[in-house]
Amino acid sequence: MELIDVFPETSWRKDNAMIATGTGGGAEWFLARLRPSEDTSCDFLVALRYEGDISQPRVRWHVMTASRSADLTHLWLNHPVLQQLRFDLTEFEKIGKTTAKNGSVELSIALVEEQIANEPMFILRLEATTTPKDVVENYSRELQEEFMSIL
Repeated sequence: MELIDVFPETSWRKDNAMIATGTGGGAEWFLARLRPSEDTSCDFLVALRYEGDISQPRVRWHVMTASRSADLTHLWLNHPVLQQLRFDLTEFEKIGKTTAKNGSVELSIALVEEQIANEPMFILRLEATTTPKDVVENYSRELQEEFMSIL
């Protein structure tokens, strides 16, 4: 799994695979695109909200899939789930997801907070599991046959 794009791009520290927050405190949003090493049709997107309260910083996140060709800025401005998350923080409790599946790869994300040089660092731990292609094809075929028998 590789971090290949971040919105806003100015926050991306490519050499360290990090997203840097501002120093002013308050809340900041980021959208990160992760690409599986397996040849799949979809990327994973992680919407991150950093709440920079000095006494108790916090990160919330939501994982989803998107087309490899989808523009991050366009998604950020127009995707209904991202709009819900941005405008109503209670939506994280309702629709915020820590896992997503793009067909053959399931990505789970956990957050770990560490202190580095007396500064909090939030590290996203990624766990990707792959379903063998023949299992996916067999399962799809079984579902299709079951659906046809219902009709």
